[in-house]
Amino acid sequence: GASARGAAMSRQRTSRKLASLHAVSGRFRGEMLDLVKVLGGTDVRFIRCVKPNDQQARGAWHGLRVAAQLRHLGVMEAVRIRQEGFPVQRSFAGLLSEFA
Repeated sequence: GASARGAAMSRQRTSRKLASLHAVSGRFRGEMLDLVKVLGGTDVRFIRCVKPNDQQARGAWHGLRVAAQLRHLGVMEAVRIRQEGFPVQRSFAGLLSEFA
């Protein structure tokens, strides 16, 4: 009687929760696939952020802190290579055409 109805209602609630969870996860998966398509059609660029100071003080520039970050990010090495006359960015197609 009543216990069977309670169990059936509990199963229905569980079934609805699972359906809702599947709908949300399916929508999320679709959005991620769309994002991957958009990102696949773009050129990769990196943005390097440097903190001028650790206190978040306006107008304060701590040279040693900035220099350490630039070294760690590889910016100083990229500048050195650029100064030596080597290209920093090459397209794969351009590189391939030189050696193919």
